[in-house]
Amino acid sequence: MIRLIRDEMFSRNIQVIPSSRIGEVRGLVEKAFLGLDVGDARSRVIVRDMVANLEQDAEMLSRTRVVKTVLGGEELPESFDREVLELAKRLVKAEQAILSAKNIVLGNKYLVLFTSDCRLDDSVFRKGDIALLTQAQLVKGVLQDCLVTLKHPIVEYSDNVG
Repeated sequence: MIRLIRDEMFSRNIQVIPSSRIGEVRGLVEKAFLGLDVGDARSRVIVRDMVANLEQDAEMLSRTRVVKTVLGGEELPESFDREVLELAKRLVKAEQAILSAKNIVLGNKYLVLFTSDCRLDDSVFRKGDIALLTQAQLVKGVLQDCLVTLKHPIVEYSDNVG
């Protein structure tokens, strides 16, 4: 796991980590556990510390990969965690939608256009539907990649004019 973290930290791009590599790491951990006598108090402390260190390593690697993705790292279709990294990118889009001055917001609801069928909470929306959504619904919709926010026409026009 340490090697994965080091490689990720020192590379400019997000590293491709195949599922087989994660399987290798898990296999090494399982072999290490099998060799320990958990009946012995000292061995239990070693196992507990080993698991805690592995969890910290997994968190560090995860944070590094998500940050690199959010900062514009390339998509990795063959990496084991591509779905997580794609959601990280969408989360940035959701935050941008909340903060953008271009979006049409009425009260505290965002005007959106559904680009595909979508279920948010207890409501079902069809492609082409227009709706006012709460911030929580907007985030869920962006994470599902089923909507776009509608923009103020004057702001959009002024961007296009120059």
